[in-house]
Amino acid sequence: MSVIERGHLPGVPVSAHRNVPVADLHRFLIAPERTTTELDTAWEVLLERARRDADWQLVALGVAAPRLAQIAARTAGRVYVAVREEIAAAVLGGFAEALLTVTPESGRGLIAHQLLRRAQAAGQKVVDQRKAACKRQPTEAEREEHLPEPGTVGRGASHPDLALARLVARGVITAQEADLIGRHRIEGVTLRRLGAERGWYPMQATRALRAAEHKVARALGYAQPGTARRATVHTAEA
Repeated sequence: MSVIERGHLPGVPVSAHRNVPVADLHRFLIAPERTTTELDTAWEVLLERARRDADWQLVALGVAAPRLAQIAARTAGRVYVAVREEIAAAVLGGFAEALLTVTPESGRGLIAHQLLRRAQAAGQKVVDQRKAACKRQPTEAEREEHLPEPGTVGRGASHPDLALARLVARGVITAQEADLIGRHRIEGVTLRRLGAERGWYPMQATRALRAAEHKVARALGYAQPGTARRATVHTAEA
């Protein structure tokens, strides 16, 4: 908006007889009556100008922002809420890179869609990397660190996400259970909110968390039910 308010940017030619002011460009592009030719003409101008001027890069990103937000949210889904910000950053970065490097090809759809596909691929890469980290079989050294003797939990230097990923890799808990534990115990997200995101009844989140923590407690050798929460929190801090 600050770029637009400065008023230094010329309109975008979308046909031989029409220039669209920058402030009206987003409304113009999303209007249902737009033709393929008009859309591609506008994006050709945006690409050309964005590669010469940082202000036009911001304009192009601003125009695409609603679609980028949708892509990030759809890619993250419910399971990957814990890495939503990472996915959103990857989507934005992927689009910004495509804006400066992609050469549009005829026959591959609208220019905007070619750029957005790059953004979606960047976000999906983050998801795939997280899946691989959860499924990867740990090394012998990691197995030893993963299930320490009772009373020694919490002395490691691992990041909480990695500690939970090792639990998933060993089959102690599922990826969904790790996400539930991490978001509630580490990030402080309420069980009410976690349940609402998953479409659960109010007590379902509590029961699911309790069941996941008992699995962790048993794996770590804590026999008393009352130690489940302590074992889980110590593991997440490990």
